[in-house]
Amino acid sequence: MRTCAQPEAVPGFLEALMRAFPKLKKRLQQQYEQVYPELREIIQYVIDEEVSNAWTMSPQFPHLVLPDLVAAHIAQLGLQPTFFERDKALAPSTLPEPRELPDRGLEQVYVSLMPGAVPTY
Repeated sequence: MRTCAQPEAVPGFLEALMRAFPKLKKRLQQQYEQVYPELREIIQYVIDEEVSNAWTMSPQFPHLVLPDLVAAHIAQLGLQPTFFERDKALAPSTLPEPRELPDRGLEQVYVSLMPGAVPTY
């Protein structure tokens, strides 16, 4: 079993990241400009500065930290951060809804979740 990414998958991931990152920057710019149209240059400056910080903090996943860095910087300026609306392109969550489990022993709960399985301690 391999625990690290396969080498042939890494270039594809990096290419996808390089294509998606400018789109994220543009979306951030558009969202903040909708709220603060008169602050276009300041918003661009904040985003550019935080892009640099995002690459420094998380070179493999800068797109994950960029929106939070921009929001924090905007808040430091005394402005209200904006939040992303859920992307319509994203698939709905495939995770099951949480459910209440009856008050039973651990073994019964385990078996109800995984029929035929026996817990090991």
